[in-house]
Amino acid sequence: MTKRVVRARSAASAGAGGVWSVAHRRLTVGLVATVTLAACEALAVSTVMPRVARDLGLGGYGPALSAFFLGTVVGVLLGGAAADRFGARLPFLAAAVLFGTGLVVAGLAPSIAVLVLARTLQGIGSGGYLPASYATVARCYAEPDRVRIFALLATAWVAPGAVGPFVAGALADTVGWRWVFIGLLPLVVTVAALTVPALPGPAPPDGAIRRLPVADALAVATGVGLLLTALDSTRWIIAAALAPTGLVIGSRARRVLPAGVLRLRPGVPAAVVVQGLLALSFITVDAFAPLAVTSVRGESVLVGAIAVALDSLTWALGAWLADRLLPVRPPQTLIRAGFALLAVGIGVELALLVPALPLVVGFAGGALAGLGIGLAYSPLSVAVLVASEPGTEGFASSALLLFENLGFTFGTALVGALVAAGARGRWDPAMPLAVSWSSAAVVAVLGAVLAQRVRVDRGPNRR
Repeated sequence: MTKRVVRARSAASAGAGGVWSVAHRRLTVGLVATVTLAACEALAVSTVMPRVARDLGLGGYGPALSAFFLGTVVGVLLGGAAADRFGARLPFLAAAVLFGTGLVVAGLAPSIAVLVLARTLQGIGSGGYLPASYATVARCYAEPDRVRIFALLATAWVAPGAVGPFVAGALADTVGWRWVFIGLLPLVVTVAALTVPALPGPAPPDGAIRRLPVADALAVATGVGLLLTALDSTRWIIAAALAPTGLVIGSRARRVLPAGVLRLRPGVPAAVVVQGLLALSFITVDAFAPLAVTSVRGESVLVGAIAVALDSLTWALGAWLADRLLPVRPPQTLIRAGFALLAVGIGVELALLVPALPLVVGFAGGALAGLGIGLAYSPLSVAVLVASEPGTEGFASSALLLFENLGFTFGTALVGALVAAGARGRWDPAMPLAVSWSSAAVVAVLGAVLAQRVRVDRGPNRR
C-alpha cells in the first residue's frame, strides 16, 4: 500500500464525524466566516464604487474593477500551489495579510492609481483564500461532508446579500466611503485568528507541487488583461493587436492546468472546463437582469435588485438540495440536471425583455436559473476534490477556480461590450441582451452534454 493511499485513508478517518463535530466545529465556522468576509467585501465595494469614482476620477472605475479580478487570477494560481507545498496555513495567512493591506491602502487612497493598486492587493488576497480553503475541505472532511460544507459556503452569501449593500451605503452617506474599506479590517483579523489555527499545517502528502508558478500566474493575468482591454476597445485596430498578444501571453496557462483540459479528458480536466461554462452561462444573465428591469421595463433600481436577490436565495437552495441528493446520485447526474434547470431558467427569464409579459415570469426564470447553478456547483467542486491525487488538491482547486473566474469575467465583459455597441448604434436595448441570453442558454445546454465527462474515480483516491 502506497504512502499516498495510507494518508488518504487516514484523512478520511480523521474527517469522520460531520461538519459540526467537536473536531471540525472551529474549522467549519472559520471557512464559513471566510466566505462571509469575501461576500461582504464584494457587495460593499460594488455598492460604493460609484461614490469612489466620483471622488477619485470616473476614468478609474473600470480599471479598479479589472485590477481586482486580475489580482484574483494571480492569487488563485499561487494559493493552490502554496497549499500543496506548504499546507493551507501559510497561504491563508499570507492572503489575509494582502487582503487587509489592500483594504487599508484603499481606505487611504489619495488617487485612483493608488486605489487600483489597493484593489490588486485585495484581489490577490481574495484569490489566495479560495484554493487553500478547497484543499482544506479535501484533506480535513470525509467525502459525505464535503458537499455539506460547500452548501454552507453557498448560504454564507445570503446574509451579506441582504444587509451588506445597505450598510455600505449608509456608511458612505454618513462617515464616507473610505470607512467601508477600513471598517472591514477588524473582520479580516477576526477571521484569520479564528481560521488559521484550525487549518492543516505543512507536511503535505507525496506528489506535492514543488514550485510556485509566479511567472505563469503573472503571464495569465497579463494575457487576460489584454483580452479584456481588446473587448473594451472601440477601435478595431487596437483590439486586433491586443487580442492575439493576450492569447499568446495567456497561453502559459497550460502550465498551471491539468493535462488534457483542451481535450476535455474525463475527470478533473473536463470538470474545470464545465465549471467555466457554468459560470459563463449564469453570469451572462444574472449580472444584466437589473439592467433589463430598469432599461427595458422602466422599473426602479430597487425592483431590479429583486432579481439578484432571488437568484442568490435559490442558489443556496440548490446547494442544499445537492447536499441531500449527492449521497444517492452520482455527481454527473446532478451537474446535468443543474445545467438543464439553468438553460430552462434562462429561456424563461427572456420574458424580462418582453414588456407584454408579466415581470414575475422573468423573475421566476431567474430563480430557476439560480436553483440550477446551486444544484451543479457543489457536485462539481466535490468531484474535482475526489478525483484529484492526494497532495494536489490545491493545484486542482486552482484550475477549477481559474475557469470559474474566467467564466464570470468574460461573461460580463462580452455582454458589456455588446450592450455598449448597441448603445452606440442606437439599437433597442433589449436586442443585445436577447442575443447574449440566448447564447447563454446554448452554453448551458452544452454544459449539460459535457457533464457526463465529469467522472469520479471510485478507487483508492476516493477519500
